Amino acid sequence: MKLSATAATRIEEVSRLLRSGKAQRVTLAPLVLKETLRNLLARRARLFTEWQAQREGHGHVVSFKRHLRPTPHTPEGRVVTGQFEILEGGKELCVLASILGSDEESHGPRLLARRAYPLGVRPFVKSEDLLRRVINLAKAREWFPICVDAIGYDRETHEFRRDMKHQSIADAFREMEDQGRLVHQVKVSFRAEGGHARLLATLNRYGRAVVEHGEVSLVAKEFVVASAEDWARGGRELSVVREATRSRQKVVRLVFPRSTLVGPEEIAALCDALRRGHGLNVTTVHLNPYLNAQVLDYLTGDAVQLVVMDDASVSLLPRSVRSRGTVERVVATIFRFFGEAEVRVEPIGKSNWRGGSAD
Repeated sequence: MKLSATAATRIEEVSRLLRSGKAQRVTLAPLVLKETLRNLLARRARLFTEWQAQREGHGHVVSFKRHLRPTPHTPEGRVVTGQFEILEGGKELCVLASILGSDEESHGPRLLARRAYPLGVRPFVKSEDLLRRVINLAKAREWFPICVDAIGYDRETHEFRRDMKHQSIADAFREMEDQGRLVHQVKVSFRAEGGHARLLATLNRYGRAVVEHGEVSLVAKEFVVASAEDWARGGRELSVVREATRSRQKVVRLVFPRSTLVGPEEIAALCDALRRGHGLNVTTVHLNPYLNAQVLDYLTGDAVQLVVMDDASVSLLPRSVRSRGTVERVVATIFRFFGEAEVRVEPIGKSNWRGGSAD
């Protein structure tokens, strides 16, 4: 995966706005496309009160307006307007790019990215892959990555905790792990020898980057596009479908690094975590002697069978030939709200599957 030459040139132009002070930040957010970009733009225009996507050589320039509902602070409602760009990278990739403030960003490109599914999906990388991408970015210029702000997610409290201690990126991740949190977002100062700051960027597990200083094109290549590429590669590995015969059937097994599902409370936490995914619901078939549940994706109508046979793994089986996107989404939701695990795709005969017939 890579951005088109015209899209890469456009990023260089936007970088000059940052260097000149005409922009305070540049935000880049990748989408892995499941359908054509044209179809995505046409079907998601309804998210906005007004929407215009102008075709350009590098992609599209999007102008939008949203009328927001009244709140106690704004009893008459309010209007948010803005403009952002969609940079093209072939049939599988696009990158939403903007220099908007946080409010306009939230109600424009960020809203589009969050609601793109199932036409497009935000990549989701594990914490260890986020660390790897930060280190690779630093190595590209022989810089030292210093974490200046980190946000970790505690799966038990469902809360984020912020740590603004300046420390090496490796120490920041290690400290989060010791506290039982998953690193979701880091703000990193990349420094050259002598301590001079060359790049300041906020990077998260969705492959999203907010660059406040430095080479935007480097961040686009080494982090944003690379994260999308990692997720697309993993998605192809998760392309398990419902087969007509058991002998051909495969299951996706998530193996946690430690005993994570030791009792009813942990099982309930897993189901609650899945329900936190937009449009996902979980129906329990039975809990004894093992968990057998159905995860329904209301946005596609597809379902995935979920079985927990031991205290350290979860097995997933698609219920239809169209469920591969739902399997991918269920895995990302578990990683996001419950915990990260090793992904294995196994023949059903070699797994510990006891979730009923696969024929």
